[in-house]
Amino acid sequence: MKIVADFDGRFQLYSMYLNAYVARHGYGESQIHDALRGPTDPAAIADLVSVAGGCAAPGGDNPCIDGKFHKGDDGAMERVFADGGAAGDVGYSERSFYFELGKERAFALVPMPYGPTPVNLMYVDALVDSAARCAANPCAADAAAFAKFLDSPDTRSFIAFADDLRAGGASVPPRHLLPATRSFYALPRVASDPVYAAVAPVIASARPMPTVIEAGMLKDLDGRICAALKTRLPTYACTAPTSQGTSQ
Repeated sequence: MKIVADFDGRFQLYSMYLNAYVARHGYGESQIHDALRGPTDPAAIADLVSVAGGCAAPGGDNPCIDGKFHKGDDGAMERVFADGGAAGDVGYSERSFYFELGKERAFALVPMPYGPTPVNLMYVDALVDSAARCAANPCAADAAAFAKFLDSPDTRSFIAFADDLRAGGASVPPRHLLPATRSFYALPRVASDPVYAAVAPVIASARPMPTVIEAGMLKDLDGRICAALKTRLPTYACTAPTSQGTSQ
């Protein structure tokens, strides 16, 4: 196989498609609107089909789309890459933990091209407190204190470099999470880390992915993307809407 990846999941289909769409049509408000709410773009779907084809095994099986990696043991696809079974591993930066764990294989980090003119996109998790439940002290003060603690460079570094797993001198690789805090990337241990050194220029030029996506919109978009992919790749194990409901 050329690549291993998990090309299924609630946010995976949406993020892959959006990457493919802007790589073909450009990044802008109108393009994002059309990608999220318009009919699926055949050219972007064709690009995703091409990308998924890189995961096909010599016998024709494709564990990236048939559910094997999605439903398999955590770290299974990373072990395939670490053992030399694939030239590349497509996934989030923190997944590198698994193929670094045994130090089987050195790797380089490169952006994944989902279309002809790739645009670096980035989305991050956010901390949100409830105005209905946390509008007054002490809850509001506690929530602010927790957010400040979690967002501090020391806490982010502790988590990203897996310091919690290093008790007793254990040797483990970093988790390589990508915090959305500029102060984190200014830390000396981050600046000297080869993975973060490769990621930093990409982050500096990355464009934000949509930050307001309601659950209903995401479900509808994923359904349309899945249906379009299944038309081209019938073995794609995503969930697509049908006239009778949904089918797996």
